[in-house]
Amino acid sequence: GFAYRIIRANQPSFTPDTLDPGLKRPAIDKGRRAIAGVPLRGKEGPIGVLYVNWKAARQFSEQDKDLLIALASQASVAIQNAQRHEEMSRLLNEVINAKAPAEAVAEVMVLGDIKVTLQSITDWAKKVVGCDAVVLYEYDRARQTLNFPPTYVGLPYELAEWPYKEVSHESIAYKMLHLEDLYIAERVDENPLFTNSTFAQTEGIKSCMAIPLKATQEKVGVRFVNYFSYHDFTNEQRTNTQLFANQAAVAIKNAQQFEAIKRSEAYLGALHESAKAITASFRLGRRQVLDRIVKQAVKCVQRSLGPKAHLGTIQLYDSKTDELSFESVYPPAKSPKLVDMIGEQRSLNKAQRSERIGIAGRTVINRFPKIVRDVRLEP
Repeated sequence: GFAYRIIRANQPSFTPDTLDPGLKRPAIDKGRRAIAGVPLRGKEGPIGVLYVNWKAARQFSEQDKDLLIALASQASVAIQNAQRHEEMSRLLNEVINAKAPAEAVAEVMVLGDIKVTLQSITDWAKKVVGCDAVVLYEYDRARQTLNFPPTYVGLPYELAEWPYKEVSHESIAYKMLHLEDLYIAERVDENPLFTNSTFAQTEGIKSCMAIPLKATQEKVGVRFVNYFSYHDFTNEQRTNTQLFANQAAVAIKNAQQFEAIKRSEAYLGALHESAKAITASFRLGRRQVLDRIVKQAVKCVQRSLGPKAHLGTIQLYDSKTDELSFESVYPPAKSPKLVDMIGEQRSLNKAQRSERIGIAGRTVINRFPKIVRDVRLEP
Protein backbone atom coordinates (compact mmCIF):
# COMPACT_ATOMS: atom_id res chain seq x y z
CA GLY A 1 0.00 0.00 0.00
CA PHE A 2 0.79 3.68 0.02
CA ALA A 3 2.19 3.65 3.57
CA TYR A 4 4.47 0.71 2.86
CA ARG A 5 5.87 2.42 -0.23
CA ILE A 6 6.68 5.54 1.78
CA ILE A 7 8.43 3.51 4.49
CA ARG A 8 10.37 1.46 1.96
CA ALA A 9 11.48 4.56 0.03
CA ASN A 10 12.09 6.46 3.27
CA GLN A 11 11.03 9.62 1.45
CA PRO A 12 7.97 11.89 1.79
CA SER A 13 5.29 11.72 -0.90
CA PHE A 14 2.94 14.52 -1.93
CA THR A 15 -0.05 13.88 -4.21
CA PRO A 16 -1.88 17.08 -5.30
CA ASP A 17 -4.79 15.22 -6.90
CA THR A 18 -5.56 11.54 -6.38
CA LEU A 19 -7.81 11.55 -9.44
CA ASP A 20 -5.03 12.66 -11.76
CA PRO A 21 -5.21 10.22 -14.71
CA GLY A 22 -1.44 10.39 -14.96
CA LEU A 23 -0.99 8.57 -11.64
CA LYS A 24 0.03 4.92 -11.88
CA ARG A 25 -2.30 4.08 -8.99
CA PRO A 26 -5.16 6.60 -8.79
CA ALA A 27 -6.93 6.64 -5.41
CA ILE A 28 -10.25 4.80 -5.21
CA ASP A 29 -11.43 6.86 -2.22
CA LYS A 30 -12.79 10.02 -3.90
CA GLY A 31 -13.13 11.68 -0.51
CA ARG A 32 -9.37 12.26 -0.46
CA ARG A 33 -8.26 14.51 -3.35
CA ALA A 34 -4.85 15.54 -1.97
CA ILE A 35 -2.55 13.40 0.22
CA ALA A 36 0.74 14.08 1.95
CA GLY A 37 2.64 11.14 3.44
CA VAL A 38 5.83 11.68 5.47
CA PRO A 39 7.87 8.83 7.03
CA LEU A 40 8.41 8.94 10.79
CA ARG A 41 12.01 8.09 11.56
CA GLY A 42 13.49 6.85 14.78
CA LYS A 43 17.06 6.17 15.86
CA GLU A 44 16.82 2.54 14.80
CA GLY A 45 14.77 3.05 11.60
CA PRO A 46 11.24 3.93 10.47
CA ILE A 47 8.53 3.88 13.12
CA GLY A 48 5.50 4.92 11.08
CA VAL A 49 3.95 7.31 8.55
CA LEU A 50 2.29 10.69 9.04
CA TYR A 51 -0.72 11.19 6.75
CA VAL A 52 -2.44 14.50 5.95
CA ASN A 53 -5.49 14.44 3.65
CA TRP A 54 -7.51 17.14 1.88
CA LYS A 55 -10.96 16.80 0.37
CA ALA A 56 -10.01 19.11 -2.51
CA ALA A 57 -7.05 19.00 -4.84
CA ARG A 58 -4.22 21.38 -4.00
CA GLN A 59 -0.64 22.17 -4.87
CA PHE A 60 2.06 21.69 -2.20
CA SER A 61 4.49 24.57 -1.89
CA GLU A 62 8.00 24.10 -0.61
CA GLN A 63 6.91 25.78 2.61
CA ASP A 64 4.07 23.25 2.99
CA LYS A 65 6.48 20.40 2.47
CA ASP A 66 9.05 21.78 4.95
CA LEU A 67 6.31 22.33 7.54
CA LEU A 68 4.99 18.76 7.19
CA ILE A 69 8.49 17.30 7.37
CA ALA A 70 9.23 19.33 10.51
CA LEU A 71 5.92 18.20 12.03
CA ALA A 72 6.78 14.58 11.25
CA SER A 73 10.16 15.03 12.93
CA GLN A 74 8.54 16.35 16.13
CA ALA A 75 5.95 13.55 15.99
CA SER A 76 8.76 11.00 15.75
CA VAL A 77 10.41 12.37 18.88
CA ALA A 78 7.09 12.35 20.77
CA ILE A 79 6.32 8.77 19.71
CA GLN A 80 9.78 7.56 20.74
CA ASN A 81 9.45 9.24 24.13
CA ALA A 82 6.08 7.55 24.63
CA GLN A 83 7.59 4.19 23.65
CA ARG A 84 10.46 4.69 26.10
CA HIS A 85 7.94 5.52 28.84
CA GLU A 86 5.98 2.34 28.10
CA GLU A 87 9.18 0.32 28.12
CA MET A 88 10.25 1.76 31.48
CA SER A 89 6.79 1.05 32.89
CA ARG A 90 7.01 -2.51 31.63
CA LEU A 91 10.45 -2.99 33.19
CA LEU A 92 9.21 -1.52 36.46
CA ASN A 93 6.27 -3.95 36.48
CA GLU A 94 8.66 -6.80 35.84
CA VAL A 95 10.72 -5.78 38.86
CA ILE A 96 7.58 -5.53 41.01
CA ASN A 97 6.24 -8.86 39.77
CA ALA A 98 9.63 -10.49 40.17
CA LYS A 99 9.67 -9.32 43.78
CA ALA A 100 6.37 -11.07 44.48
CA PRO A 101 7.61 -14.56 43.51
CA ALA A 102 10.79 -13.89 45.48
CA GLU A 103 8.79 -13.01 48.59
CA ALA A 104 6.57 -16.02 48.01
CA VAL A 105 9.54 -18.36 47.67
CA ALA A 106 11.17 -16.90 50.78
CA GLU A 107 8.01 -17.56 52.79
CA VAL A 108 7.19 -21.09 51.65
CA MET A 109 10.80 -22.29 51.86
CA VAL A 110 10.89 -21.77 55.63
CA LEU A 111 7.63 -23.62 56.29
CA GLY A 112 7.61 -27.20 57.52
CA ASP A 113 4.00 -28.25 58.07
CA ILE A 114 2.73 -29.70 54.79
CA LYS A 115 -0.81 -28.26 55.08
CA VAL A 116 0.50 -24.79 55.89
CA THR A 117 3.02 -25.05 53.06
CA LEU A 118 0.39 -26.07 50.49
CA GLN A 119 -1.97 -23.29 51.53
CA SER A 120 0.80 -20.69 51.45
CA ILE A 121 1.89 -21.80 47.99
CA THR A 122 -1.70 -21.65 46.75
CA ASP A 123 -2.33 -18.18 48.21
CA TRP A 124 0.93 -16.79 46.84
CA ALA A 125 0.32 -18.27 43.39
CA LYS A 126 -2.94 -16.34 43.16
CA LYS A 127 -1.13 -13.11 44.10
CA VAL A 128 1.85 -13.66 41.79
CA VAL A 129 -0.17 -14.45 38.67
CA GLY A 130 -3.21 -12.30 39.45
CA CYS A 131 -5.71 -15.05 38.62
CA ASP A 132 -9.19 -15.79 39.99
CA ALA A 133 -8.59 -19.18 41.59
CA VAL A 134 -5.82 -21.71 42.26
CA VAL A 135 -6.19 -25.45 42.92
CA LEU A 136 -3.24 -27.56 44.08
CA TYR A 137 -3.16 -31.36 44.34
CA GLU A 138 -0.36 -32.94 46.36
CA TYR A 139 1.07 -36.17 44.92
CA ASP A 140 1.74 -39.15 47.20
CA ARG A 141 4.68 -40.97 45.62
CA ALA A 142 4.34 -44.01 47.88
CA ARG A 143 0.71 -44.64 46.86
CA GLN A 144 1.10 -43.04 43.41
CA THR A 145 -2.08 -41.04 43.91
CA LEU A 146 -3.11 -37.42 44.19
CA ASN A 147 -4.23 -36.60 47.71
CA PHE A 148 -7.81 -35.50 48.23
CA PRO A 149 -9.16 -32.96 48.87
CA PRO A 150 -6.87 -30.46 47.17
CA THR A 151 -5.71 -27.13 48.56
CA TYR A 152 -7.41 -24.18 46.88
CA VAL A 153 -8.22 -20.48 46.99
CA GLY A 154 -10.78 -18.42 45.09
CA LEU A 155 -13.39 -21.10 44.37
CA PRO A 156 -17.02 -20.31 45.23
CA TYR A 157 -17.55 -23.00 47.88
CA GLU A 158 -16.15 -24.24 51.16
CA LEU A 159 -14.15 -27.43 51.69
CA ALA A 160 -17.21 -29.27 53.03
CA GLU A 161 -19.04 -28.43 49.80
CA TRP A 162 -16.27 -29.72 47.51
CA PRO A 163 -18.16 -31.26 44.56
CA TYR A 164 -15.95 -34.33 44.18
CA LYS A 165 -15.26 -37.26 46.51
CA GLU A 166 -11.94 -38.43 45.08
CA VAL A 167 -9.49 -37.81 42.25
CA SER A 168 -10.20 -40.18 39.38
CA HIS A 169 -7.16 -41.50 37.53
CA GLU A 170 -8.96 -40.48 34.35
CA SER A 171 -9.30 -36.89 35.52
CA ILE A 172 -7.63 -33.84 34.00
CA ALA A 173 -5.52 -33.56 37.18
CA TYR A 174 -3.66 -36.81 36.42
CA LYS A 175 -3.26 -35.90 32.75
CA MET A 176 -1.60 -32.62 33.72
CA LEU A 177 0.51 -34.31 36.42
CA HIS A 178 2.19 -36.56 33.85
CA LEU A 179 3.20 -33.69 31.53
CA GLU A 180 6.78 -32.48 31.33
CA ASP A 181 5.97 -28.78 31.06
CA LEU A 182 3.20 -26.31 31.88
CA TYR A 183 0.05 -26.53 29.80
CA ILE A 184 -2.05 -23.54 28.78
CA ALA A 185 -5.70 -23.58 27.75
CA GLU A 186 -6.66 -19.99 26.96
CA ARG A 187 -10.08 -21.20 25.76
CA VAL A 188 -11.08 -24.11 27.99
CA ASP A 189 -14.38 -24.66 26.16
CA GLU A 190 -12.45 -25.16 22.89
CA ASN A 191 -9.61 -27.27 24.31
CA PRO A 192 -9.88 -31.03 23.60
CA LEU A 193 -8.40 -32.00 26.98
CA PHE A 194 -10.55 -29.67 29.08
CA THR A 195 -13.85 -29.38 27.18
CA ASN A 196 -15.63 -32.38 28.71
CA SER A 197 -13.81 -32.38 32.05
CA THR A 198 -15.85 -32.18 35.24
CA PHE A 199 -13.25 -29.67 36.39
CA ALA A 200 -14.20 -27.12 33.75
CA GLN A 201 -17.93 -27.77 33.81
CA THR A 202 -18.37 -27.65 37.59
CA GLU A 203 -16.07 -24.74 38.36
CA GLY A 204 -16.92 -22.61 35.32
CA ILE A 205 -13.29 -22.12 34.31
CA LYS A 206 -12.76 -20.21 31.04
CA SER A 207 -8.95 -20.07 30.90
CA CYS A 208 -6.44 -22.23 32.72
CA MET A 209 -2.73 -22.88 33.13
CA ALA A 210 -1.71 -26.26 34.62
CA ILE A 211 1.77 -26.75 36.04
CA PRO A 212 3.17 -30.16 37.06
CA LEU A 213 5.28 -29.66 40.18
CA LYS A 214 8.59 -31.54 40.27
CA ALA A 215 11.58 -31.45 42.61
CA THR A 216 14.76 -33.30 41.60
CA GLN A 217 12.77 -35.04 38.85
CA GLU A 218 10.21 -36.35 41.36
CA LYS A 219 6.53 -35.45 41.06
CA VAL A 220 5.17 -33.71 44.13
CA GLY A 221 1.91 -32.31 42.79
CA VAL A 222 0.05 -30.37 40.11
CA ARG A 223 -1.31 -26.83 40.28
CA PHE A 224 -4.09 -25.17 38.27
CA VAL A 225 -4.13 -21.40 37.73
CA ASN A 226 -7.72 -20.52 36.76
CA TYR A 227 -9.71 -17.62 35.33
CA PHE A 228 -13.50 -17.30 35.27
CA SER A 229 -13.29 -15.16 32.10
CA TYR A 230 -11.18 -15.63 28.97
CA HIS A 231 -7.55 -14.67 29.53
CA ASP A 232 -4.51 -14.41 27.28
CA PHE A 233 -1.37 -15.46 29.17
CA THR A 234 1.61 -13.14 28.74
CA ASN A 235 5.22 -14.31 28.58
CA GLU A 236 5.73 -12.54 31.90
CA GLN A 237 2.99 -14.59 33.56
CA ARG A 238 4.38 -17.80 32.14
CA THR A 239 7.88 -16.99 33.40
CA ASN A 240 6.72 -15.98 36.88
CA THR A 241 4.46 -19.01 37.13
CA GLN A 242 7.22 -21.43 36.15
CA LEU A 243 9.73 -19.74 38.46
CA PHE A 244 7.44 -19.96 41.45
CA ALA A 245 6.37 -23.51 40.54
CA ASN A 246 9.99 -24.72 40.60
CA GLN A 247 10.62 -23.25 44.04
CA ALA A 248 7.22 -24.32 45.34
CA ALA A 249 7.95 -27.92 44.33
CA VAL A 250 11.14 -27.86 46.41
CA ALA A 251 9.21 -26.45 49.38
CA ILE A 252 6.57 -29.20 49.06
CA LYS A 253 9.18 -31.93 48.93
CA ASN A 254 10.95 -30.48 51.97
CA ALA A 255 7.66 -30.36 53.86
CA GLN A 256 6.87 -33.95 52.84
CA GLN A 257 10.26 -35.10 54.13
CA PHE A 258 9.69 -33.16 57.35
CA GLU A 259 6.30 -34.85 57.77
CA ALA A 260 7.89 -38.26 57.15
CA ILE A 261 10.46 -37.61 59.88
CA LYS A 262 7.72 -36.56 62.30
CA ARG A 263 5.71 -39.68 61.46
CA SER A 264 8.71 -41.90 62.10
CA GLU A 265 9.43 -40.14 65.37
CA ALA A 266 5.82 -40.44 66.52
CA TYR A 267 5.66 -44.09 65.47
CA LEU A 268 8.90 -45.03 67.24
CA GLY A 269 7.79 -43.24 70.41
CA ALA A 270 4.43 -45.00 70.37
CA LEU A 271 6.12 -48.33 69.66
CA HIS A 272 8.43 -47.85 72.64
CA GLU A 273 5.51 -47.10 74.96
CA SER A 274 3.61 -50.11 73.61
CA ALA A 275 6.58 -52.40 74.16
CA LYS A 276 6.89 -51.29 77.79
CA ALA A 277 3.18 -51.79 78.42
CA ILE A 278 3.15 -55.26 76.84
CA THR A 279 6.28 -56.33 78.73
CA ALA A 280 4.66 -55.25 82.00
CA SER A 281 1.62 -57.43 81.23
CA PHE A 282 3.45 -60.74 81.00
CA ARG A 283 2.46 -61.70 84.55
CA LEU A 284 -1.20 -61.25 83.70
CA GLY A 285 -3.58 -63.87 82.33
CA ARG A 286 -3.90 -64.73 78.61
CA ARG A 287 -7.00 -62.62 78.00
CA GLN A 288 -5.54 -59.63 79.82
CA VAL A 289 -2.35 -59.85 77.79
CA LEU A 290 -4.34 -59.88 74.54
CA ASP A 291 -6.45 -56.94 75.71
CA ARG A 292 -3.28 -54.99 76.55
CA ILE A 293 -1.74 -55.77 73.16
CA VAL A 294 -4.74 -54.64 71.12
CA LYS A 295 -5.11 -51.52 73.28
CA GLN A 296 -1.49 -50.52 72.73
CA ALA A 297 -1.77 -51.27 69.01
CA VAL A 298 -4.65 -48.80 68.66
CA LYS A 299 -2.90 -46.16 70.75
CA CYS A 300 0.30 -46.64 68.79
CA VAL A 301 -1.47 -45.74 65.55
CA GLN A 302 -3.37 -42.90 67.21
CA ARG A 303 -0.12 -41.24 68.25
CA SER A 304 1.17 -41.20 64.68
CA LEU A 305 0.18 -38.55 62.15
CA GLY A 306 -2.66 -38.90 59.69
CA PRO A 307 -6.11 -40.52 60.22
CA LYS A 308 -6.58 -41.95 63.71
CA ALA A 309 -7.45 -45.57 64.43
CA HIS A 310 -10.67 -45.97 66.43
CA LEU A 311 -10.97 -49.77 66.75
CA GLY A 312 -8.73 -52.81 67.12
CA THR A 313 -9.39 -56.55 67.39
CA ILE A 314 -7.35 -59.73 67.85
CA GLN A 315 -8.33 -63.05 66.33
CA LEU A 316 -6.14 -66.09 66.96
CA TYR A 317 -5.64 -68.90 64.46
CA ASP A 318 -5.50 -72.58 65.43
CA SER A 319 -3.69 -74.51 62.69
CA LYS A 320 -4.90 -77.85 64.07
CA THR A 321 -8.57 -77.04 63.70
CA ASP A 322 -8.10 -74.47 60.90
CA GLU A 323 -10.21 -72.00 62.85
CA LEU A 324 -10.08 -68.34 63.83
CA SER A 325 -11.08 -67.46 67.39
CA PHE A 326 -12.28 -63.93 68.23
CA GLU A 327 -10.35 -62.97 71.40
CA SER A 328 -10.20 -59.23 72.06
CA VAL A 329 -11.55 -55.82 71.03
CA TYR A 330 -10.58 -52.25 71.93
CA PRO A 331 -12.19 -50.03 72.98
CA PRO A 332 -14.94 -52.39 74.16
CA ALA A 333 -17.40 -49.62 75.05
CA LYS A 334 -17.63 -48.49 71.40
CA SER A 335 -18.28 -51.97 69.98
CA PRO A 336 -20.65 -53.99 72.21
CA LYS A 337 -21.62 -56.26 69.31
CA LEU A 338 -17.97 -57.25 68.80
CA VAL A 339 -17.58 -57.83 72.56
CA ASP A 340 -20.44 -60.32 72.35
CA MET A 341 -18.48 -62.16 69.64
CA ILE A 342 -15.49 -62.84 71.93
CA GLY A 343 -14.96 -66.58 72.13
CA GLU A 344 -16.67 -67.33 68.80
CA GLN A 345 -14.80 -69.53 66.34
CA ARG A 346 -14.89 -69.48 62.56
CA SER A 347 -13.67 -72.25 60.27
CA LEU A 348 -11.37 -71.41 57.37
CA ASN A 349 -11.77 -74.86 55.87
CA LYS A 350 -13.42 -74.60 52.45
CA ALA A 351 -15.48 -77.73 53.00
CA GLN A 352 -16.81 -76.67 56.42
CA ARG A 353 -17.25 -72.90 56.31
CA SER A 354 -20.73 -71.60 55.58
CA GLU A 355 -19.99 -67.86 55.68
CA ARG A 356 -17.45 -65.34 54.43
CA ILE A 357 -14.05 -65.61 56.08
CA GLY A 358 -13.49 -61.86 56.02
CA ILE A 359 -10.32 -59.83 55.86
CA ALA A 360 -8.76 -61.63 58.84
CA GLY A 361 -9.43 -65.04 57.28
CA ARG A 362 -7.91 -64.08 53.93
CA THR A 363 -4.89 -62.61 55.73
CA VAL A 364 -4.28 -65.93 57.49
CA ILE A 365 -4.74 -67.96 54.31
CA ASN A 366 -2.51 -65.72 52.19
CA ARG A 367 0.11 -65.54 54.96
CA PHE A 368 1.11 -61.89 54.46
CA PRO A 369 -0.04 -58.56 55.93
CA LYS A 370 -2.98 -56.90 54.23
CA ILE A 371 -3.82 -53.18 54.10
CA VAL A 372 -7.40 -52.35 53.20
CA ARG A 373 -7.99 -48.69 52.36
CA ASP A 374 -11.76 -49.10 51.93
CA VAL A 375 -13.46 -52.09 53.56
CA ARG A 376 -16.60 -51.43 51.52
CA LEU A 377 -14.75 -52.65 48.45
CA GLU A 378 -13.77 -55.96 50.03
CA PRO A 379 -15.65 -59.11 48.89
